[in-house]
Amino acid sequence: MTMDVEEALCDSLRRTETDAKGESSFRVVDHYFKQKVISLKNIISVATDGSPSMVGCYRGFVSYLK
Repeated sequence: MTMDVEEALCDSLRRTETDAKGESSFRVVDHYFKQKVISLKNIISVATDGSPSMVGCYRGFVSYLK
């Protein structure tokens, strides 16, 4: 089941026409979790590639997730 959720989320990110900004990625993930009625408080860890759009301290994906 975990792989199904992961694949569905990745597919959702791939199909979305957006820029590579952290805020845009966060919006897609947030929308997906809201559709599935999953609280973001249930997220206990995040793995990234270290790019500024993912880990930037002000507008990176991780900063929006906090």
